[in-house]
Amino acid sequence: MPSKKSLTYTFDQSEEDVNRFMLLNEELEFGFVKVKFTKKNGDVREMVCTKHLDDIPFEEHPKGDKPTPYNENQIRVYERDNGWRSFSAASIISFELVD
Repeated sequence: MPSKKSLTYTFDQSEEDVNRFMLLNEELEFGFVKVKFTKKNGDVREMVCTKHLDDIPFEEHPKGDKPTPYNENQIRVYERDNGWRSFSAASIISFELVD
């Protein structure tokens, strides 16, 4: 059985967006994840990102008490060395846990 660190999720076009969102969002809360997705212009892109506040520089933490609005179609993440980004759940091709 592979360790959690080597786990990779791959999706096909029939996979429901909510499944992609839930699986990825769960992993993002615990550390860095390498996500492969299709950009709006059709390019395929990879990024290493997280939602785990311990891995995000303090000055980049969300400000105020108001939580980011929930949207199961958009995933907002902190990209390592590049700041806050978002992408569509429907655009996810695959993701894997990284150190």
